[in-house]
Amino acid sequence: MNYKQSFVLAAALSIAAFALPSTPAFAKSHTVVCKDGTTSAGGRGACSGHGGVNKAAKSAKTEAKKTEKKVEKKVEKKTEKKTEKKTEKATKKAAETTKKAETSAASGPEGATAHCKDGTYSHAKSHRGACSKHGGVAEWLKK
Repeated sequence: MNYKQSFVLAAALSIAAFALPSTPAFAKSHTVVCKDGTTSAGGRGACSGHGGVNKAAKSAKTEAKKTEKKVEKKVEKKTEKKTEKKTEKATKKAAETTKKAETSAASGPEGATAHCKDGTYSHAKSHRGACSKHGGVAEWLKK
């Protein structure tokens, strides 16, 4: 290997050394609490000089995560129930409105003389000009 090749190899190794993290990715994301209250990167030998791993703190963290998940599920269920109730209420109201509209369309509002093509009613006293701005008369109710 000549001088240039060894220089390139040394440079590549230096760059690779800086690119690698100093601790494994698992250790960074997995932190444990030692019995003396300090924290350590998880893994084999964690807290070996601090009295060992505090299992109570570890289980408390696990319990907190479980409780958080339970609360999230309860909130989801309550939200779903509220949405269902609102949907039922809106559907019921829409059905009632439709029923009222159908009843009113069949008989027409009190005193109406004509049913216009756009669905409105006219109370004109004569046929002339009745429903003129509503597309014309669809049906005369009173002659």
